[in-house]
Amino acid sequence: MNSSVTPGAAAPRDDFNDPNLFLEPHPFLHKLRAEAPVHFSQALDAWVLTRYQDVDQALNDPRLSGLEETKRFDALPPAQREMLLPLRRCFERWAGRSSIADHDRFRHLLGRRFTPSAARSLGPRIQAILDDLMNAAVSQGSVDVARDLARPMAMRVVAELILDIPGVPVDMLLQRGSDIAGMLEKGEEAQLLRGQEAVLALIERLRVEIHAHRREGRGGIVGVLLTALDEGIVRDEDELFANCIMFLVVGYHTTANLLVSGLQLLFDHPAERARLLQDFNLLPTAIDEMMRFHGSVASVRRMVVDSFTLRGRRLLEGQTVTLVLAAANRDPAVYPDPDRFDIGRRDNRHLGFTVGPYACMGKHVANLEAQAFFRTMLTRFPRLRPRDPRPRWTRFWPLGCELRTLPVLFD
Repeated sequence: MNSSVTPGAAAPRDDFNDPNLFLEPHPFLHKLRAEAPVHFSQALDAWVLTRYQDVDQALNDPRLSGLEETKRFDALPPAQREMLLPLRRCFERWAGRSSIADHDRFRHLLGRRFTPSAARSLGPRIQAILDDLMNAAVSQGSVDVARDLARPMAMRVVAELILDIPGVPVDMLLQRGSDIAGMLEKGEEAQLLRGQEAVLALIERLRVEIHAHRREGRGGIVGVLLTALDEGIVRDEDELFANCIMFLVVGYHTTANLLVSGLQLLFDHPAERARLLQDFNLLPTAIDEMMRFHGSVASVRRMVVDSFTLRGRRLLEGQTVTLVLAAANRDPAVYPDPDRFDIGRRDNRHLGFTVGPYACMGKHVANLEAQAFFRTMLTRFPRLRPRDPRPRWTRFWPLGCELRTLPVLFD
């Protein structure tokens, strides 16, 4: 049964398996939003929501669980499921994702660490990390913005400033974080195995760091979690390790993508770049527009835990729902001229950091990092330009589009 269309209606073309769709998805997404805003994709084996109103509401809907990725484990043979239990248990403990009550426990515990004022207090240290990385890269005569600046900057902010575990090598964290992120993509068996190896390696390294942390009385999120562990709010060390890993994987990824993709957007739109150079007061709206126009995360998945009907379609318990943030953020019902990149766009209620109970806690820190990054890059290197005429985009299935390398010239 094709549950995505009404009787007599033609099913829209399902292009999600097109290997090149991620390079220019918006014509297809505009068509899907107009013709089938609640569409069952055979290619994804999932419902696909593309209208801003539906995606916004779905992100707040208790009938949709944030633990959709566990379906990847359930589809494996019993022996593999048993072997991958450490990875599954780690993931299920990320910010108490297994239940709203558990998640509320973590948001209450950590929320005050991510207020706008708390983020602003990190400003000088974020700038110091950026200057350190930039000076080292420039001294070598060449810069890959993704490899040399954005990714290590975002990871160092998480590890050194948010968690307060400065002893772990950044290269190791970046590699292990990349391996674990595969679970958030297709979650194929090979990706899950790499993810589990990375989780176990991180736990062993974190065990040393956290014991040193307790001896030395450091602060950061680790300090908060250790106190909560002693008070019984954090249940055990496994939960503590899992949440440190969550920050290391998710906490840096969104920011790093924002920095690299945002810079490419300024390269692609030189008039907007010149406009920003003339008025850095536009930085907050420019960053919002970067997140709207080409957000760090193109889509998120949820699992139906209580069947319901949306726009005449019946979404059944156990089914996957793909919320296409990239489509919602270009919905013409919300954004005039949605395909225009406008760094001064007002009333920009983008969903790039998501909303609702699972919204990104670190969005204020990410915004602060982005402001420091773009202000410094554009003022220090006014002739900054890409070395390659075409950006080398990498697909993050199904619709994600990331720059994992961005060599630049700055003479």
